[in-house]
Amino acid sequence: MRRSARGLTLIELLIVLAIVGVLAGLAIPAYRDSVTRAKVSEGLALLAPVKAAVVEYHAVHGHLPTSSNWLALLRELGLPVSTAHGAASGVYVERIWWNQAAQQIRVRFKVAPIQGKRVAMTANVTGGIIRWDCTSPQGSEGVPARFLPVTCRH
Repeated sequence: MRRSARGLTLIELLIVLAIVGVLAGLAIPAYRDSVTRAKVSEGLALLAPVKAAVVEYHAVHGHLPTSSNWLALLRELGLPVSTAHGAASGVYVERIWWNQAAQQIRVRFKVAPIQGKRVAMTANVTGGIIRWDCTSPQGSEGVPARFLPVTCRH
């Protein structure tokens, strides 16, 4: 008499586990990068009021803000001011502020793997129109390119 086989053999089970392990090994790093990109996107969303205030300032005064004191400048722009957080902070964002010398709105993050790293929106004025370019400083200060949204990668 012959018994019918039921279930998986040990070899089949090991093959399935190996395939699942390889797929997880590929998916987890991609997922982490995607989550970090979402954290960077929070910073770009939170800087929108500063961007609007700079555009309004330019429309009223005919030039970008020139104050070298960023706290005074934020007050002048009518934005909330905090010595700890600048114009805003969020779950992942430590500080947002205007840098007059570079004509940038800068965002610094407070969570790993981008803790202490920055991304910036640079104001380029041509013919009275402001064009915003997203940049990240080179080296250890900037958010690595793999974590930047597509609009910030150059």
